Amino acid sequence: MPEAERLNTRIVTRSGSTSSPTNLRIAAVDTCRSVIVLATASEEDNRDAKNISDARAIKTILAVANTRHDEDELNIVAEIF
Repeated sequence: MPEAERLNTRIVTRSGSTSSPTNLRIAAVDTCRSVIVLATASEEDNRDAKNISDARAIKTILAVANTRHDEDELNIVAEIF
């Protein structure tokens, strides 16, 4: 997305353990307004891989929620199967 279209939005991408409080602090999830959790499986993967991907997404959402200690609204979008 071109910078002019983002206005004041900053997009931060990270890889690593998404359930690690240290990694989540590095990604500044304690101050962000939105989080997008991508699946670790693809459409072509089998049902077991998709179930594991969904479990990881849920674990990430719980870790993000646990990292935040304020009452500000947080938008979370997760890719699940």
